[in-house]
Amino acid sequence: MKYALLKYKSYAGIFNIGDYIQSLAASQFLPTVDELICREELDTYKGDSIKLVMNGWFLHEIEHWPPSVNIIPLFVAFHINFVAYDLLESQSTIEYFRKHEPIGCRDYETMERLKKKGINAYFSGCLTLTLANSFKNNFKGNNVYIVDPPLEFSKSIRNVTLYFATLLFNLKKVTRLVSKLYDKRTFEFAIKTAAYYYHYSELFDDEILLNAIYIKHNVSENQFQSEKDKFKYAKNLLKLYSEAKLVITSRIHCALPCLAMETPVLFLDNSNKVISSACRLHGLLEFFNIINYNYGKLEPVNLKIKKIKHGIEIRNSDNFKKYKELLINKCTSFLSE
Repeated sequence: MKYALLKYKSYAGIFNIGDYIQSLAASQFLPTVDELICREELDTYKGDSIKLVMNGWFLHEIEHWPPSVNIIPLFVAFHINFVAYDLLESQSTIEYFRKHEPIGCRDYETMERLKKKGINAYFSGCLTLTLANSFKNNFKGNNVYIVDPPLEFSKSIRNVTLYFATLLFNLKKVTRLVSKLYDKRTFEFAIKTAAYYYHYSELFDDEILLNAIYIKHNVSENQFQSEKDKFKYAKNLLKLYSEAKLVITSRIHCALPCLAMETPVLFLDNSNKVISSACRLHGLLEFFNIINYNYGKLEPVNLKIKKIKHGIEIRNSDNFKKYKELLINKCTSFLSE
């Protein structure tokens, strides 16, 4: 039997490294990786019969669904996004899912939509919850990582005046942060950074905000020469997260691996996220220490903390562990058949 792993297209030259982190989670269970198959071109595969773990976000290009008959899928940690709901109006899609049920869903929204179509579906959580198998690190250093913090602010005259005043009175701090948050130093980015500092400093102390290492999960395709390089970059990120003192992020494929690797993590949940983002989170949010973000205002949801300082102890919930064991058993069973 041959085994495949998902790879991903870039759009406008940008791709999400979190997708490759999800593929790394699947790769833990594969005896070999014989093929890399593009998630958006699953119907074009014409090789020998091959097993593929179908975890992650589906689907940008619904015209390429259902997958090739030569792909033997395991549907686990599977998410149908809002932009692809039309798939469920296709009888061929419903028949395809029924052929390969039960469907393990990454979120409640996907599970409920499949069930309404008479498809046997269950909530599995995300496969990245198993990453401790390969990346757990008992050593924790002093680095704090802030990964894609939400940056949406009110542009009212009052707020713009506040941000300008913040820039003037905290010029050294804002100047230091601009290069961490943006690729260029312009007046526009300086004002946006001042807004970031104004709001985030209400909850996080300067030692965290100014000394943190800032990371973006959306990365440019032209940084990489090959798929191998992308996987290497994803592995390096996981190593950094595994050794972190604290991770603060709006990215589920940063936060979920941190849970798996027992790295303290705070999830920034943007109240104003678009529906294509919101529909991914139902069920997963229950695993996190959450800080709600609403146009700059930060409010801890399930943490009794007024100020988050560098030395503070953050404890993750362990309520994800039962799903972790289910995922491991599903993948191990599928690949040993």
